[in-house]
Amino acid sequence: MSHSSFLRRFAAADGAPPTARQLYKAFNLLGSDFNYYEQREEALQQLADFTRRWGKPSLDNLLEIARRFAPGQPRSAPEPQPKTDRMAVVHPTIEEIAYLGPGTPEETDTTFALAALSVIRNPEAPNALAPYLASPYAIERWLATIGLVAMHDERALPILEPLLIEFVGPLPPRRPDLAIGYIFEYLRYDLLRLMADWGDSRVVPPIRAGLIANVRAEEIEVPEPHGPEHEFMFGGERFTGQEAWQWFYYSQLNWVDEEHRFIYALGRLGAFGALNGVSTRWGVYSRRDLWISGGDGEYRLERRIPESHAEIFRANIWRVHMCFGALESQFRGNVERISHFADFPELAESVERFLAEEFKLDEAARRRAMWDYDQAGWVSWTVFQYAWETESARERAMWQGDYEEEEEEWEDDEQEEEEQEPEDPPEISLEDREAQDFGWEDQG
Repeated sequence: MSHSSFLRRFAAADGAPPTARQLYKAFNLLGSDFNYYEQREEALQQLADFTRRWGKPSLDNLLEIARRFAPGQPRSAPEPQPKTDRMAVVHPTIEEIAYLGPGTPEETDTTFALAALSVIRNPEAPNALAPYLASPYAIERWLATIGLVAMHDERALPILEPLLIEFVGPLPPRRPDLAIGYIFEYLRYDLLRLMADWGDSRVVPPIRAGLIANVRAEEIEVPEPHGPEHEFMFGGERFTGQEAWQWFYYSQLNWVDEEHRFIYALGRLGAFGALNGVSTRWGVYSRRDLWISGGDGEYRLERRIPESHAEIFRANIWRVHMCFGALESQFRGNVERISHFADFPELAESVERFLAEEFKLDEAARRRAMWDYDQAGWVSWTVFQYAWETESARERAMWQGDYEEEEEEWEDDEQEEEEQEPEDPPEISLEDREAQDFGWEDQG
């Protein structure tokens, strides 16, 4: 059976919202990954409980829930927890409640309703979502904002900057037994895409503020190895020498990925001036991890470029990445998988034109920036993202299009899945991308 076929049992009849695909996206917003059996079972139980309390999900009961439990309206207090072995049952802490709510049935139904309404985007949804911008629970604020931004509602504008810097650096809730941080990391990515889709220049300052917050947090969280032994701390452990530089390198990878999301969104908005005054730090871009054979073998960091060029290297990557964002609408869906600029001259010419017109770089500086981006492996990766976003855009259009046609097509897709049992395309981390051969070797 397909990972998500059970959702059809709870979809509205006759193609009305919420459709099975919309339910899938709602759970996706809530952090569910149906590739995992436990999460499919949790979603199935949640929908069964919801149906027992409210009936099958419908636009009417989703709106009713959002209105009934809006901030300021009475909600039931969490039920007292029985005394039990603390090792057997883990109850939410005050901190966790601030992020995800108290875990009551009302809260579970409310967050599900907010996620579904943010996907359905019915004309009545904005007024139902807007009160949650002032919710004491982070998950409600984020879901409401995503829905309002998707519907281009100006009431979301004041909260965008606070949200984009809310879980950055030492602030994200990171616990080994709770994936809260990853939920908000995904929501941030979704929000940045929607802000760029909106195309309103008023979203540029919040995105720039989020980028600056990430840059500053990186400097605090990932200081360069220092001292005579090149000391670096990670996860409470002390590393020195070559090992310290490796941990520094891997730690920076996550920050690079986050910062690029902001830069790419700014590029899609054509906000090239937003990079002015934002510091760029040397580091992960100017080195590469190589396996040195012989004996037991070992990983070593080697310089990819002369240290004299390391300072400008990161700025070059950012500029070219912003150009890719600006060119997404032109090349998304129109470029095959490539590894280097030389594989697609039209794309290379367009990037070089933007570097000249928007950043005023001379020919030598333009070619240097593009070479740096190529050598860092980002050409192949960003073109891969173009293909991924092409498919995502098609799906987003389906959520708002002909529901009957949508469900028929998804049903066909799921029948094909049942026959072939493929896995959903994985979300590839930057660390995984760096580990692949994306053209780091010299090109002569």
